[in-house]
Parts: sequence; structure tokens; C-alpha cells
Amino acid sequence: MATWVAVIGLGSMGSAAAPSPLKAGLAVTGVAPCAEARAAFVAASGMAVASAGDIAENTEAAMALVVDDREPEAALFGAAGAAERLAPGAVISASTTMPPASARSLVAEAERRGFLYLDAPVSGGARGEVAVAMVVMAFRRDAAFLIRF
Repeated sequence: MATWVAVIGLGSMGSAAAPSPLKAGLAVTGVAPCAEARAAFVAASGMAVASAGDIAENTEAAMALVVDDREPEAALFGAAGAAERLAPGAVISASTTMPPASARSLVAEAERRGFLYLDAPVSGGARGEVAVAMVVMAFRRDAAFLIRF
């Protein structure tokens, strides 16, 4: 059975990060409201949906690469979020720079639902994306880093 990963947000950072799990042989669903972003990801061998609530059932990891600190909560735990489609024990990462209180809230909600959580903001900007030289600064519980992509 394929390992499913959701990449939520196919903007500049998400579209740069999404090919990595594909190259590792994982089944990846890209999530973007923008039809052009979805089409570009599908052309790169991925599957794409408009809403995080439409990812594959039992997805084992969800990476939220969204614009601001309000979006990860909605994308992961909101009414149309990914949480209801995630496998028990799934790994969630949020790659948005956010205040510590927002990150702590996401950790608590993930743990309440039985998920592992990585707070993993990325840096690199447009130049880093093109060179595939993104830097990930991650905080995690030890078990979450044992999952390798």
C-alpha cells in the first residue's frame, strides 16, 4: 500500500517542497485552491485537490506550507481541514512562521487528536526554492522525526 502525503499549499514554498516526497516514491496529494497550481502539480506526477478535506483517506503525513499563521489551523483542523482524513498517528508539519502561542495551540490540538506534530518553518525565499535549497527549522517530539520522507 502506498504511503500518502498531503502537501497543503502549492505556492512558492509548497511547490518547491512537494517534489521531494514524490521523488522518494510516496503518493502525494497537493492541495491548492488555485486551479493553475493544481494543474502544474498534476503535470509533475502528483494528484491535486482544491481543499485539504479532499485528500486521500488515511493520509499518513500532512505538510502545511501556507501563507500566514491563521491558515495552518484551518487547513489542518477546520471544517474543511485535513484532520478527518488523516490516519491515526499521522505526522503533521506546519511550515509557517508563527507566534509561539499559535504553534503551541497546534501542538495541543494535534496531540489531542492522536497525531504527531512538527513545527517546521522554512526559509529560502524564491532563490532557495529555485535552487532547492530550502532550510527547515523544526521543533518536534522525538517520535515525529522517526518518520522519514
